[in-house]
Amino acid sequence: MLLGRVAESLGGVKNSYFVYGSSERMFKLCAAQADYAIDAADRKSGKLELTADGEEIGVSKGGPWHEGA
Repeated sequence: MLLGRVAESLGGVKNSYFVYGSSERMFKLCAAQADYAIDAADRKSGKLELTADGEEIGVSKGGPWHEGA
């Protein structure tokens, strides 16, 4: 709702730049890698979980991918 009002107030040409800038920020946020850690003790003891492809599954350190949004 607020985004729509702001976009309307900017007008034709400015509206294109507003959408471009918003899209760029969203792309950069989504393209960022998730922050995670793999415990060395789990790796040594063989307790580390693996995906079907053999990739190690770490523990999230938070960030936009792991917040309840």
